[in-house]
Amino acid sequence: MNIVWFRKDLRIHDHRPLAEACASAEEVIPLYIAEPLSGRKEVSRRHIQFAAEGLEQLDEGLRGLGGRLFAAQGTIIDILEELLKRYGDFSLFFHLEYDTDTDRQAAEWMVSKGLPFYPFHPPGQLEKPKSKSRFRKLWQESMLEELTDPPAAVRVPEKVPDFLNLSVQKALGMKVKGEAIRFGQNGGEKRGIETLEFFIGEQLANYEKNYQKPLASSFSSSRLSPYLAYGNISPRLAYHEAAKKAENCTETEKQQLSLFQSKLLERSEALQWQEKETQANAADSNSARAHDAELLEKWRTGNTGIPSIDASMRCLRKTGWLNYSSRRMLAGFACNILLLDWEKAALELALLFLDHEPAVHMKEMGILAGKSGSKTVKIIDPVKWGKELDTDGSFIRRYVPELKDVDAAYIHEPWLYPGFFQLGYPAPICDVRKAIKQAKRQIEDQKKDQKPKDILKSKKAALESEEQLTWDFD
Repeated sequence: MNIVWFRKDLRIHDHRPLAEACASAEEVIPLYIAEPLSGRKEVSRRHIQFAAEGLEQLDEGLRGLGGRLFAAQGTIIDILEELLKRYGDFSLFFHLEYDTDTDRQAAEWMVSKGLPFYPFHPPGQLEKPKSKSRFRKLWQESMLEELTDPPAAVRVPEKVPDFLNLSVQKALGMKVKGEAIRFGQNGGEKRGIETLEFFIGEQLANYEKNYQKPLASSFSSSRLSPYLAYGNISPRLAYHEAAKKAENCTETEKQQLSLFQSKLLERSEALQWQEKETQANAADSNSARAHDAELLEKWRTGNTGIPSIDASMRCLRKTGWLNYSSRRMLAGFACNILLLDWEKAALELALLFLDHEPAVHMKEMGILAGKSGSKTVKIIDPVKWGKELDTDGSFIRRYVPELKDVDAAYIHEPWLYPGFFQLGYPAPICDVRKAIKQAKRQIEDQKKDQKPKDILKSKKAALESEEQLTWDFD
């Protein structure tokens, strides 16, 4: 008996554990285990919803091959113990994950029972090389490998114990924070492939041109990040489809495709080189900040009175997605202008990002807040940002209806509008220019207080964090 353990690889294409398990045994149990969420504060209802949609489509795909998906609830060790009692010896096939605690627990248990197990690196993940340049070379080679075809058939046992027969909805029926998304993307392998095909076929032309623009980017970006985060599609499939398109397209389109492929690399690199533990100077980076529940709530709900901030937050709450530029601006406002506790701000954003990748997210937030130790903290003026990237205010008008009739001359600074108090829009929670000056002073004062050994650590960390990470590669 072979068990295929699904986690964030919810697909049948380019899935070596599934293909190998089906090729080497008469019967296979494709299994998803909904583990307890204790300690996982960053998981929200929208994440559970997206995972459930992916699992339902995975089940459909397996049924098309003659099998089905089984679901259980509990820890990996609990379920492995039950499988051993029911079936005796079995083999376990699975993709490794970047956070390897659960992998290690499963491997140690299998070894202790003398059972064979077969871990596979998912496409884009490699044995950690000594250098990033070496990683990039090996990654490129791995992307050029052939895709793994789905198995010809998936043969499952006719009868299974009750603990494997939970419905997906029941298995994932955990009480978590947040709201489901009504206007965002739906999960699943089919939808992921459709999104990839639509991007390459229809949206490619303005990919680079609109990359930083908050509204235009939503119509020209790939929007693949959540499908990659949940493994509904593999990065190798995305790379192959881009390469296939490049064989017959214009030079301009080739440039767009090359940029897209480079973003796939950036994503894999960020995940591969993530730091599991926060750096030693993380506490120092919060010393200039404070927890202000009222300010945090206004920022979290998109009621700061700063149009670009509120439009970005309301868009994120409604759809689960923002482009990279908007994410940095929104997070930076909380960390480096309002000087809020960056870890609390990070948690609020984690609950909203549909494509949330925990370790990458926390490191990105830490870098923004200056915990990497760089000499300067990047402070983004949201008013200036809006004027440059949302010049006519179309993004603001879409997500801040209180300002939909305000002229473009005032849309980014509505408090200057003669009829401001009739708009029903909140007054700004701070004078942005003054707040930026004050924040710079406080952050500089904090850095001056660093001990010499901390400064050395900071310089080393700054060099290590020079290369930009990515929340949303597309």
